[in-house]
Amino acid sequence: MNPENSKLRHTTRQDLEADHTHGVTSGSAREFESPEKLIAFDRAQTPVPEAIRDRVAESVRDTPARKPWWRRLF
Repeated sequence: MNPENSKLRHTTRQDLEADHTHGVTSGSAREFESPEKLIAFDRAQTPVPEAIRDRVAESVRDTPARKPWWRRLF
């Protein structure tokens, strides 16, 4: 196998530097006490697109309130 023709090798120094800068996004790792804490952190960091927010709000507004299952039985 000839390493010069390998597709895994970087052809230029710029390619290598670009891959390095895209691969490293944060200098420190975070640890979370529970999955819920991880989800809460992610939710705070990720904005909800306006179109989705509007669709969910409309869906919730149009959904009629239901009685609990035990009240429907009695």
